[in-house]
Amino acid sequence: MTRKEVEARYRGITAKMMTILRDHKSAIDQYVDETRLHKSQHRLLMSLAALGDPVSQKKLADYLNITPAAVAVTLKKLEKNGLVTKTISNEDNRFNNVTITDKGKKIVKESQKVFQNTDDVMFKDFTEEEILQLEGFMDRIQKNLSDVL
Repeated sequence: MTRKEVEARYRGITAKMMTILRDHKSAIDQYVDETRLHKSQHRLLMSLAALGDPVSQKKLADYLNITPAAVAVTLKKLEKNGLVTKTISNEDNRFNNVTITDKGKKIVKESQKVFQNTDDVMFKDFTEEEILQLEGFMDRIQKNLSDVL
């Protein structure tokens, strides 16, 4: 294969990876839109579930790599919608602990199911060996890029 053909193949593979990521994001975004939550609200709710509650607002901000003020604004909207509650920390009354309500837990559970179904569709008909091989390829691509960044 000539260098020009190799470069064209690389561009084609990269374009496919980008299309896959865009399609995956579209599938997830379509569901998130149905929850009637802004994407940042949904992301914060799912992060809270991942961290396990109660969680401090500071810990949420650190986990999401956003400012505590951004967390406060988003939490206020989630609290208004009855998806989370905030309570003053017993250890330090300068901090709020955040807990997901039953209504919020329902959205988290439904979201996790949608995410799992999307992944199941994406990897349908792949053998375990192929999944491991693909994972190895992706790890190598990521490492190669991190070496130059």
